Amino acid sequence: SVEFLFLCELSSNMASPQETWKPRPNRRPGDEKRQPVGPNPYLTGEFTPVGESPDGRWQPVGSVVEGAIPADLCGTFLRNGPNPEFDFEGKPYHIFDGDGMIHAVRFENGKAEYLNRWIQTKRLQAQRENGFAFAEFAEVSSIEVEPGKMPTFYHSKYDKDEKKEYRSPANTAFAFQAGELLALNEADKPYRIDPDDLSTKGRMEWNVKHGCTAHPRVCPRTGEMFFFNYVPASKDEKWLYCGVLNPKGELERSFPVAISHPVMMHDCVLTENYMVLFDLNLRFDLMELIKEMQTGKPTQGPWRHHLELPARFGFLPRTATSDKDIKWIEIPPCGVFHFCNAWEEGDEVVVVGSRFHILHLDTFSDKAAESRGNKENEGRMTMWRLNLKTGKMVSEQKLSDHPVDFSQIDWSTVGRENKIVYASEFAQDKDFGFRGMVKYNLKSGEVQVYRHPEGHVGGEVVFARRKGGSAAEDDGYLMGMVINRNEGSTECAIVDAQTMKLVARVKMPSRVPQGFHAFWLGSEMRQPRARL
Repeated sequence: SVEFLFLCELSSNMASPQETWKPRPNRRPGDEKRQPVGPNPYLTGEFTPVGESPDGRWQPVGSVVEGAIPADLCGTFLRNGPNPEFDFEGKPYHIFDGDGMIHAVRFENGKAEYLNRWIQTKRLQAQRENGFAFAEFAEVSSIEVEPGKMPTFYHSKYDKDEKKEYRSPANTAFAFQAGELLALNEADKPYRIDPDDLSTKGRMEWNVKHGCTAHPRVCPRTGEMFFFNYVPASKDEKWLYCGVLNPKGELERSFPVAISHPVMMHDCVLTENYMVLFDLNLRFDLMELIKEMQTGKPTQGPWRHHLELPARFGFLPRTATSDKDIKWIEIPPCGVFHFCNAWEEGDEVVVVGSRFHILHLDTFSDKAAESRGNKENEGRMTMWRLNLKTGKMVSEQKLSDHPVDFSQIDWSTVGRENKIVYASEFAQDKDFGFRGMVKYNLKSGEVQVYRHPEGHVGGEVVFARRKGGSAAEDDGYLMGMVINRNEGSTECAIVDAQTMKLVARVKMPSRVPQGFHAFWLGSEMRQPRARL
């Protein structure tokens, strides 16, 4: 309509309320005793936080810069990421610490509208009540002490959350299970989100203390959600738990899995009969960090990737109620944060994911600008074959030399052999973001690439099935948020998944900061609602 087009044009030429918003003052007790830290690259430029959509209402998109929004694209694109509400200028901050904010684009009948809101976590509510906020990950990773003295973690002195229950910013990823959209971060249990207005319905409450990984796996055939949670500071040395939610979203079972040391695990995969874990030997060693602080030695933070040790896959039966039947198979040292899929072929299990040589969590801190762009930190899509009968790795095959991560599939193929894999291709400089989208055909070996225009850098892409389309794994669209550096604006790029050609570039009514994971909630996944 004329009114719709007028609103689109108006919003595209004005600074949005989100962009004129300013963070809350962060006057924290104890700061007067500390030296300010230097500028943090993850609080400025493309990472500069923004405010929420006015009155929590959907806004028309700014404009369609190129092409046209497909009429058969029906559903909601969601992007999660850190967006601190309090001011961290001069204070330790890590990108993992930012308060979770959801950016959503809703598509129907060739139209689109946009909404962004903070996730109302217990952590954010506690910060508002206190009137200040600490960045816990940064406090542990970046604090400095005088040689020969014990470190002082100021945030522990003034932290009112004595039971350590409010750790999650819910800023990492999403899942959809039992009719609920879940916002995830591995420090806590999931938060339930209403996709119609992005309001927070509350935290899932289980009768266990541990939380949930940011990357659980939902079986499309049974409706179960399989998850794990690592606990780096467990007093009883129970450093890893696995659990299952039944198709109603209720906790069916949860139990510890014995490992010899606290580690970070970020993702898992399913087959028809197994939940597959991955231990890359990214160990949490706080005592080593404290020793380095006491001697004045420069620190890399408490997370240490031990490349002198093999990595390993753990195959846990999906029906397990304990860890007694888990089988571990070692592979050459490497790092994997994000997997695509896995499936069984006789005695073998095939796993596909983005393989890194080494993982530095400090790559995402205020000390890490110099390590971005390091070739060792750029993943390559890789296929492993593991033989459960012999307990040995059969092969490890690099699928292409494109530097990629944040892999995606048609999620209806989870746990079964699939043909198509998608991923985001890293920018070729010291950027956080991605320069394009890559499509892998696992059968033919063909690799197709779409590159963003010059001066544009993107985030994670998702696969959106075409409404009324076929069952083909590429009958749909790839889409993701893309920052237009030439204008300082943000667009949503829509690409035909079959041809890997651009379909549309849709300008958002507000700048969207760089973030983490995206998700597609197709109309076929939930109950019908009112049309736009």
